[in-house]
Amino acid sequence: MNIYNEKTSGLTFGNRIIVALDGMDFKQSLEFISPMRDKIWGIKIQHSLLQHIELYVKYGYQVFVDLKLYDIPSTVQRMIEWSIEQGASMITIHFENGEECFERINHFTKDIDILVVSHLTSMKKNELKQAKAYTFLTHKECCEGFGAILSPMDLYLFNQFDMNHDIKRVCPGIRIQNTNDDQVRTMTPTRAYANGADYLVVGRALQENPIECFL
Repeated sequence: MNIYNEKTSGLTFGNRIIVALDGMDFKQSLEFISPMRDKIWGIKIQHSLLQHIELYVKYGYQVFVDLKLYDIPSTVQRMIEWSIEQGASMITIHFENGEECFERINHFTKDIDILVVSHLTSMKKNELKQAKAYTFLTHKECCEGFGAILSPMDLYLFNQFDMNHDIKRVCPGIRIQNTNDDQVRTMTPTRAYANGADYLVVGRALQENPIECFL
C-alpha cells in the first residue's frame, strides 16, 4: 500500500503542517493555534501538555504526542494505550526499543500512527547508523504499519530504502532561512515536500513567518 498516495493526495501544504507547541502552556498554545486551526493537520505536544490531550481533541485538533518512547516493552505498550484512550492520533517511539517491543505494539498501528525516531535533527549525519535503522524499519515484518520521523535532509537516503513510499514520513527541522539554533539538519517547507515529506512539524518557523509555511 502506498500511504503517500492514499493519505496525502489532494492535501494542501497547510493541512500537512503539524504545529509544534514546545515551550508553551495550555493557554498560550490555544492563542497561538486558534487563528490557523482550519489550515493545519493538528498539533505536536510533549510531556508538559499531556494532561490536555482530551481538551485539544474536544476543541477539534488532532494531536501528535512526541514522547520518543524508549523503555521496556510493557511500559511502551501502556503509554501507547493511554495515548489512544486520550484520543491522540500520532505518537513517537525510539528505534532502539528493538524487535521485541515492535512486535508487542504493532497491533496498535490500526488505532494510532506510531512513528519511529532514529536520528535526531540536532545530530550530524551518520549514514551508517541511519542505514541500519532504515533497513530495520523497511525490512522487518514487525515494523509493518509504522511511520518514520526524519530530518528533511534524510529523505534522500530514506527514499533509497522505501522506494515505493509505503512509509509515512513526518519531518521536523523546518526552517524558512538558516538559523543558528539546536537543529543542524534543516530544510525549507517547499524543498521538504519536494523530497518526499508527507507532514511537516513546524514551530519556530511558523511563529516567525507563517505565510511562507503555508505556501
